[in-house]
Amino acid sequence: MPKYISNGHGRPIRGHIVIFISSKFIPNLFVVENPVMLDNSINEGSALSPIMSIQLTENDLQRCLAEFQCQLKTRSKRVKDVVVGGRLCTAKIIQIGTLEYQLRKTEGNTFTFSRMPFLRRIQEIQLNENLVVEVMEKGIGLPELFSALPRLFLRLDFITSLLLDLCKSVRFFHINDLHHDKIQPDHVVFDLNLHANLAGLGNVKPQTVKKEVRSGDFSIYDAPEVRQGLPNVDVKAADIYSVGIILLEYLCGKADPAILSMPSLGPFEAIKKVLCSMVHTNPLKRPTASQIIYNPSIYMRDPQ
Repeated sequence: MPKYISNGHGRPIRGHIVIFISSKFIPNLFVVENPVMLDNSINEGSALSPIMSIQLTENDLQRCLAEFQCQLKTRSKRVKDVVVGGRLCTAKIIQIGTLEYQLRKTEGNTFTFSRMPFLRRIQEIQLNENLVVEVMEKGIGLPELFSALPRLFLRLDFITSLLLDLCKSVRFFHINDLHHDKIQPDHVVFDLNLHANLAGLGNVKPQTVKKEVRSGDFSIYDAPEVRQGLPNVDVKAADIYSVGIILLEYLCGKADPAILSMPSLGPFEAIKKVLCSMVHTNPLKRPTASQIIYNPSIYMRDPQ
């Protein structure tokens, strides 16, 4: 039997069978007879090794991806930045049935897509009944975009669109009883139309799972109650804080809630006030994602 591959466009890849991805994962739809095997993966039917012990090698990528050209960066054993058919992509081993895998299946669902604009899937290669390699079109991260086009962040329409895009992503998680455990600048990713969404879907967790306390540079993006390790943290309010502090950093030059007392930012003053409300030290006084989206001072400026 041939390999099972979806190219994300509904067009068959010559010599393969296409699986059309639905918005919900249904395990019995996948019947694997001769799946693609990694150099260091296990044979079907044997005991499953921990996913962290499985490595995606360049030989695997050459065998799995018909249009594979080269590997650019190794971000981990399971995640590689690659060039496929002239496009920058990310290849990642994902365990079937996990929350991350199911979230990626929301692509193509019109109701969901308008709220969580995931980047475009290029291919999905099934390794066995437990693992797939997903190849996603690679967007540009927030730090890279700021470095390349800093003047873009001086445009009110861009900052407004960025705030709304991130709040829509956060709202998508929250209405599905989820939260993002590691909101940070490099998890803010832009597509070719400069629309942003939150990447790092492996860090999305049910709201019943508390946020982890981070150390190092990224800890500044955690809400005060998370850094202090307080019990019963409102994970939704903590997500709002993280988005607000990131945008304050890129709008005002530093991630500091005290920015509210600084001189007026002119046309950006309304945005600054919203961001400062998002990073209020009292989580009960932070707005929800929906309240931000429909805030008149933001909603009326929406370039969409």
